[in-house]
Amino acid sequence: MFPGQINGVPWRDNIPIYLPRASPCVGITGAVVVAIGADAERVAEARERLHTKALYGPVSADRFDGRKLPYVDDTVNLVVAGDLARVPMDEIRRVLAPGGVAYVRQGGTWVRTVKSKPTGTDEWSHFLHDAGGNAVANDEHVGPPKRLRWVAGPRWCRSHEFPSSVAAIVTAGGRIFTIFDEGPTGVYEKLPQQSKLVARDAANGLLLWKIPMQQWGPEFGTGIGNRWNIHHTIPRRLIAEGDRVYVTLRFLDSPVSVLDAATGEILTEALEGTRGTDEIILSDGVLIVKITKERSVAATARMNKEMLDDTLAAVDVGTGQPLWRREHTRVMPYVLSALAGRVVYHNMEELVCLDTRTGDERWRTPHPIRSTLGAVSTLVIHDGVCSSTGTGRLTMRPRRASRTST
Repeated sequence: MFPGQINGVPWRDNIPIYLPRASPCVGITGAVVVAIGADAERVAEARERLHTKALYGPVSADRFDGRKLPYVDDTVNLVVAGDLARVPMDEIRRVLAPGGVAYVRQGGTWVRTVKSKPTGTDEWSHFLHDAGGNAVANDEHVGPPKRLRWVAGPRWCRSHEFPSSVAAIVTAGGRIFTIFDEGPTGVYEKLPQQSKLVARDAANGLLLWKIPMQQWGPEFGTGIGNRWNIHHTIPRRLIAEGDRVYVTLRFLDSPVSVLDAATGEILTEALEGTRGTDEIILSDGVLIVKITKERSVAATARMNKEMLDDTLAAVDVGTGQPLWRREHTRVMPYVLSALAGRVVYHNMEELVCLDTRTGDERWRTPHPIRSTLGAVSTLVIHDGVCSSTGTGRLTMRPRRASRTST
């Protein structure tokens, strides 16, 4: 179905299936290519020639029944077929990932088909879904898991003597981004972490790119062992939106870096005014950063307001220019959210609301917290209501209301 050559290997009566690896699927450079056919002899011949030319791996050949493509729904990025033979076009559309492309020759003309992205899908750009902190996706397709779509190694996380291998995970633009420790699994001795920022295709799990995290390990403060001893603000240091990724590539005294989501290229090494960032949120094109001296209060450590001395700053991600900065501002861990032009934080005495672009104060509501633990607070902005909890009591401030309900 695709007469011609793949890297100099003659190939006939087959459909090449392209899956991305390190670059967009153009030709086969940086891609995984699988050519499938119904003729067992031709498949065997193609495999032999691929082995001879040391191409097997990124390029491979497989047999199928001539009708049903041997792929899970919505996982293939590119299909090229010179002749579909008995394969119906609906079968091609079945295996294509959202946004995937098929080139099929029909009557001497190559016809391009693009699979549209389904409506009602959502992305998970922040630790708690979005900058508003409401950990509920606006997705109409998700539901109870029924089957595996894909599996990517390593299969096992590191021993519980280490921090969790998966330190942060977000999704955007059909990609999944994780901060992942690739150190040896199941090893009791304290071998060093090998943490990397990893990008995969969300449709099929194939690796797009990875870059190492710098100065990232227990000796720098990331934590040691089990969920309560890892540093709890790490998941709040990674954001993905559109074609950009925002992350602190070091643990201590790190600025926010901006990366190309497709390639991993570092576009901006350090956004101005963000050095020392401990938490980040992105709302309406404005990156809000909480800057903390050294590292913030540990998850199980008890804190009071005298222990907090932070800086809030905002950067326009379109221009890279700082918008405003408030130093010596007490900001509780986890209690920083933004939505619809407003950013809200808790200073252990009040909930305070600022204008996202100017930093001007809009309102403040008393809510004193004398003492609490580092990782028990949260703040959600949703549907015009700001909800906060830090001591077991829920405080809500309705939009344009003058009083607070507890």
